[in-house]
Amino acid sequence: MIDKKRLSAVIITYNPDIQVLIENIGQIQPQVDKVVIIDNGSKNIDLIRNSVQNVDIINLETNVGIAKALNIGIEFVQQLGYSWVFTLDQDSILPDNVAHNFLKFINSNDISHVGILAPRIFDRGWNKKQVVIEKNSIKGDYQIIHRSITSGNLVNISAWEQVKGFDEKLFIDWVDFDFNKRLELQGFNIVQINSVIMNHEIGVGIHPKILHRILLYSKNRKFYDHSPVRQYYFYRNKVIYFRKYETGLKKLRILFFVILSTREAFLYSQPKMRKFFSALKGLKDGFQFKIHS
Repeated sequence: MIDKKRLSAVIITYNPDIQVLIENIGQIQPQVDKVVIIDNGSKNIDLIRNSVQNVDIINLETNVGIAKALNIGIEFVQQLGYSWVFTLDQDSILPDNVAHNFLKFINSNDISHVGILAPRIFDRGWNKKQVVIEKNSIKGDYQIIHRSITSGNLVNISAWEQVKGFDEKLFIDWVDFDFNKRLELQGFNIVQINSVIMNHEIGVGIHPKILHRILLYSKNRKFYDHSPVRQYYFYRNKVIYFRKYETGLKKLRILFFVILSTREAFLYSQPKMRKFFSALKGLKDGFQFKIHS
């Protein structure tokens, strides 16, 4: 039987909002045996150190990316003997019941092929109607899913080790989906526990106006604005992902629409052109990236 003493949590930080980070830690700390912060070179690292208690902090002094930071954190707790680890963003606030419900599943089911236990994600940008629709769509205690964002997951460290961790070449964006895919290819499942709901803000949501909808060829689509740096990695890694895992006409069709989607940059907040050219550079580097089988 697995209990709280086998659970750990790794939080990746980069110039975090201290109050939100404190709330984050306050929620997860009573639910696990060990909390570790992996800091990617925050300017406010001293404030982080002075604001948290009973937390191990590993200061990387520079931004090595989310993938490498996660690998460092998981390897650290693995060496301490933990078998499961929560992976958390600095601003993710988990509910009180997450560890209890995840452990209930672990101790009641065959987990030999479980790579990740994931919460159900509710976007903080949803309106009340969207929340009601999502809640009403929940069927069953759990379900197998194909993708889960990194934050809020409980990762089976043995499975993480078998797939050789997160791909550090990706740095940020699509790191989680790449990890999901490699777990699936190795025979592991991603199990969403429907009783655990985590509110999470994916990004700055934008609802296009009428002319913008025409440009997007979509009536109700919502998309997310990110910085030029995030735009670069989003497009680069998206291309790398589909080049790695899709084949034939489906791959060509998906990559065509990835290229076409760069037009969204003209609907973003300023600097629009910088974001657009960052997306183009990401596309170029994604197509030039050497894929290893």
